[in-house]
Amino acid sequence: MYKKIIVNTFDTVFKNSQALLQRLLIPTILISIINFYVPQFITSIDIDIKNLNFETNESIISLALIFLLIMINFSIAITTHRITILGSSSVPKFGSYIFGLREFKFLLKSILMVIIIAIPVAVLVFIPFIGIFLAIFIAVILTARLSFIYPATACDEESSFYTSWKLTKGHSLLILFSMILFPLIFSISVGLVYSLLIEFLIKLISPNVNILYSFLNVFITVFSISALSSAYLYIKPRSLNISTKNDSEPIRDIIEKKKKELHKVIIHDKHKVTFKSLKKELEDQYNKIGFTDIAYNRSNAFILKNNDDEEAYISLRYENDEFTIQTQKTNKPILLILQNKP
Repeated sequence: MYKKIIVNTFDTVFKNSQALLQRLLIPTILISIINFYVPQFITSIDIDIKNLNFETNESIISLALIFLLIMINFSIAITTHRITILGSSSVPKFGSYIFGLREFKFLLKSILMVIIIAIPVAVLVFIPFIGIFLAIFIAVILTARLSFIYPATACDEESSFYTSWKLTKGHSLLILFSMILFPLIFSISVGLVYSLLIEFLIKLISPNVNILYSFLNVFITVFSISALSSAYLYIKPRSLNISTKNDSEPIRDIIEKKKKELHKVIIHDKHKVTFKSLKKELEDQYNKIGFTDIAYNRSNAFILKNNDDEEAYISLRYENDEFTIQTQKTNKPILLILQNKP
């Protein structure tokens, strides 16, 4: 279970690396610029306070920049959740240019979540001796149990705290692993190495190279958010035939390609097939000729191998509203939908 979350997280991020890079480039650049200017504004405000010459305009600008930084981070979280759960086609090619309803819902849900957690924590912390430990424990559990509010909001699904509480029942340890332990291990291992590299470049080139810290933070954030999305998909699998496109889109023709020993079939998901039905047909056909080793098995990807031939395989993948079947060094797939093809 935990291994599956890790594998799915890395697989999803690397599979969608180009889409994530393209859609998160502008937010990352904006974060870098804001992180460069915010300390300057805050420093100037501190100096003015000491000199009793507080500038209201500078205060407003600083608060606006901090608010903008929060909203951009929400935008990054939403983009990552949607690509991980719905696929790259669910986000515009270069990301969202303006803050919309999803970002402000994220802000509202975050404020409500802080209030929900703060109320019992504020009561428990005053209990002598064990109060602080109880408060931390309750805060961690509540954070885990209510965390599904974020991927649900990002995907425009039912996103109440009660729904999150129901979905995560019996999965607290898995959510804690996905939200805290895995991101912590990943950020320490990756962040330490690249932080040393950035510090070396700062000394070698210029202090301005510290802008790379923003890119590093976004990189770590993407993996952390993707881990939560993977847990969300594990507990609440999506129907693979739900398309984010307009229902009026016409059904595309089935495409068959052959190149040497590789045979490929591409089927639009508006045809009367599902990932489950295609997977069963492939297993029934190829199990009979020695393809019994399931090398990979997840909600949107499946690979069968033959122990007698390392190069031979059968793969089924669902991505961007299409089922793609590939066979290497074996018979072409015999599917019911291909037999009924006009």
